[in-house]
Amino acid sequence: MNESVKIYNEKLGELSYMKGPKTIHCWAGIIDGCEDGFNIILNSPDVGLSDIEFISSITRNWKSYIEKATDFIRTKLGAHPEILGLDKGKASVYLSTNNIPIDCPRFVFYDRREWTIIFAECSFPIGEPYGIGVNFDSEQPIAIEDYSEAEIIEEEIQEA
Repeated sequence: MNESVKIYNEKLGELSYMKGPKTIHCWAGIIDGCEDGFNIILNSPDVGLSDIEFISSITRNWKSYIEKATDFIRTKLGAHPEILGLDKGKASVYLSTNNIPIDCPRFVFYDRREWTIIFAECSFPIGEPYGIGVNFDSEQPIAIEDYSEAEIIEEEIQEA
């Protein structure tokens, strides 16, 4: 597929195509009020294979999903701070100030109702250097994704 393709989808707005490494294809879009927007990652360049209605419902209500992700992190911080690279003492400082140090959310959707909010900025130890993710199954957060040991794919991603 041509690397400079942009399309307009009635539910998602303008989407820009990016060819990823190997068989990965990505469509990027904007969420009003959310500076980092969203991506749809597929094994095909056909964005129609994604659940557009589902993606649209999430992006329209993006603030509530940021809250769900933040609450999920807060719960894990209280129950299992080691997941975030903290001991109970440091976790209690964050909990007592109600400060969950995450920012720059990007919504990433896959070919089913599995998706992630990636917070590119995160002050927890597991947030260095690439942030953390909160994985969702449909509308419920299910796991925290640790990107601290992630490696950059050497194959260049080409943008439109």
